[in-house]
Amino acid sequence: MSYANTKINVDKKQLKQREYYNKSRRAGEFQENDKIWVRTHPLSDASRKFAKKLAPLWEGPYRISKKLSEVTYEISDENGRFMGRQHVSNLKMYVPRERIQPKPNEDVQTETHKVPQNSKDKNSRPIRKQRFDYRQQLGHRIPNCSSRGDSVTR
Repeated sequence: MSYANTKINVDKKQLKQREYYNKSRRAGEFQENDKIWVRTHPLSDASRKFAKKLAPLWEGPYRISKKLSEVTYEISDENGRFMGRQHVSNLKMYVPRERIQPKPNEDVQTETHKVPQNSKDKNSRPIRKQRFDYRQQLGHRIPNCSSRGDSVTR
């Protein structure tokens, strides 16, 4: 009796988990010859002085050469060379960017700032507010940078 209840509960939980997982997933939406980006999975490597966070997240564009299943695609580069099989979660549609070119006869307005001839003149610089060390006024101990490491009250 308890085995049957356990089996029913496990099946219910699996269905519920499948619903949660599939909420944020999308079905295969790519056709053959679609241009795509492929997610990279870089790993940091100190010996090569390589940092993961500076690496590109996507590479490509590649082409879909064949749909193997609902979620798996065979991809190739622009020349048709086989690049591997990828899951749909690692693919993103490639949308080419439009380059904005200024019109040849269009003058670009720029702002000009007049700098006085004698830039060292005190009147040409903004007045700086006086800084207060509130720690000193409150009597807090400020660490001294001496080699002994003792603190002083300023």
